[in-house]
Amino acid sequence: MRGILTLGQVTLYHCVLMSQVDLSLTVDPFRLASQGRTLQGSLPLCDFPRLADGVEDAAGAVFFRLEFRHVAPGRDKVSGHVEATVRLLCQRCLEPFAYALETSLDAWLVETEVDLASFPDEEDVVLVPEGRLHVASLIEDELLLGIPFAPLHADLEACRGVSHRGSVAQAAPVAPTKPNPFAVLKQLKDKDRKT
Repeated sequence: MRGILTLGQVTLYHCVLMSQVDLSLTVDPFRLASQGRTLQGSLPLCDFPRLADGVEDAAGAVFFRLEFRHVAPGRDKVSGHVEATVRLLCQRCLEPFAYALETSLDAWLVETEVDLASFPDEEDVVLVPEGRLHVASLIEDELLLGIPFAPLHADLEACRGVSHRGSVAQAAPVAPTKPNPFAVLKQLKDKDRKT
C-alpha cells in the first residue's frame, strides 16, 4: 500500500502498490465540519512536488490528521497535525541532516474573499474556493511553512570539524592567549597610585 486517506472509519481513498496517489483529491470541508469528521492518513513525501524541491531527499512519508468542526453558524474550522522527517542542508557545515518537521494547524474555513476580510489579521484562515478543499495542497502548505529559513544541525558538535567539501578537517592548533598589554599598564598605574 502506498498511501491511504481515511475519513473517520470510512476509507475515502486507497492506493494499491505500483499505482499513483491521486493528489487531486478534494473534499467539501463545510460538510465534513457539519458532520464533525476527521481526515487522517499518510502519503509519500515524493508526491508533494513543492516540498520535494525544497529538501535534499524526498524519501519517506507525510503523516497527517485534520479535524473538521462546526463552531457557529457560518463558522467552521479545520485543526490538526502534520509531520514528516525530511533531509535538509545544514547552512553551517553544508551537510544534509534529518529534520523532524511537525506543524499544527488551527484555521477558519471561508469560501469567499469577502468572508476572508471579516477575520482579523492574526487569525489563520483557509480560503476554500467553490467549497472544495484540495487536501494535499493544504498539507503541503503547512509543511512548507514549517521548514526553517536557515536550517542548522541542532547540535553544534555535528558540524564541528566538517569542511565545506564534506571531509573531516584537521583541527587547527589553538594559539595560546597572550596577556593584554594594556592590562600590564593598568597594573603599573595602580601600583603608582598606591605609593
